[in-house]
Amino acid sequence: MFKAQVRSYYYGDLASRYTRLKKVLTGSSFLLSSIAVALVVRGADGQYIFAALNLIIAATSGYSIGFSLDENVARMSRLRHSWSQVADDYERLWNRWYEETAERTLLRLQQQARLLSDEGVQAPRRQKLIAYWHRQVCSMHPEIEQTATTIA
Repeated sequence: MFKAQVRSYYYGDLASRYTRLKKVLTGSSFLLSSIAVALVVRGADGQYIFAALNLIIAATSGYSIGFSLDENVARMSRLRHSWSQVADDYERLWNRWYEETAERTLLRLQQQARLLSDEGVQAPRRQKLIAYWHRQVCSMHPEIEQTATTIA
């Protein structure tokens, strides 16, 4: 449950970061394109400025496409949602451990976590960010903080 919560927040954070990066790149491309158009309309003789602007616009567009920012945002969002669901399911199981279906539920959750871990291999592994979310989840659950530090 603890690890699922950490991963949920981690992937949510990555999705937010990718979204912000995409917005910055798109906004920069739009701004630079506008400046280039204004220079052309004005009849400016800034041949080198125009060429530099076009180069920067091409680089930002190429980066966005080459690193599949849209795909990464979607993947991180899916992982965030899925890990959040797993964490919720673990919490439900924690509160109903005595039911007959508890063992089956645990096995299903473990299988689901393995599949999500396989999908998460494509995500970057930012150790400092993972540690940050680990600390945040620990602070949300002081009752499991000591145990959680040994399993993280």
